[in-house]
Formats: sequence, C-alpha cells, structure tokens
Amino acid sequence: MVLRRWRDIGVLHAIGFSPRQILYCYILELSLVLIAGIALAAILVAVAPGALTGSLASFAWAAALAIVVAGSAALPFLLWPLMRAPADVIREST
Repeated sequence: MVLRRWRDIGVLHAIGFSPRQILYCYILELSLVLIAGIALAAILVAVAPGALTGSLASFAWAAALAIVVAGSAALPFLLWPLMRAPADVIREST
C-alpha cells in the first residue's frame, strides 16, 4: 500500500503538482481521518459517559496526542517520495 501511495505521489508530481501541494493534499487527508476518529470518540463519550471513566481534559489530551503521533509518523513517508524525481518514484512502485 505504501508503494502504491508513492506511485500516486509520483504521478501527481509528474502532472505538475508541486511537492508542497502534494504534501498539503495528504495532510488534509490525514487531518480528515483524525477529525472523524476524534468526532466518533466524542460521540461515544457523550452517549455512554458512565461506561467511560475519565475527564474531558483527558479526552482532549488523548485527541491532541493522537494528532501529533499520527502526523509525526506519516511525515517521513510523505517527504521521502517528494524529494525524488517523479519517474523514479513511479518506476519503483510498479
């Protein structure tokens, strides 16, 4: 799956997207996934508050930690193909 994403990055780069635009697209995608996960968790906390022990501050801390960890884990894998030529990235992923 990672190599398929690299191919997507190579194709976007080859058709004229700048590395910054590609990075923004993937940051937006990651942000939407994280926001959806946090929203679902917030709904769960609102619906079943007795089943979950903890405060709103601990929920906010966990949400912030999830955003930081997911972003820092994804960043190197997004930057690596952007620093290479599009043809190299497409060739390696096939």
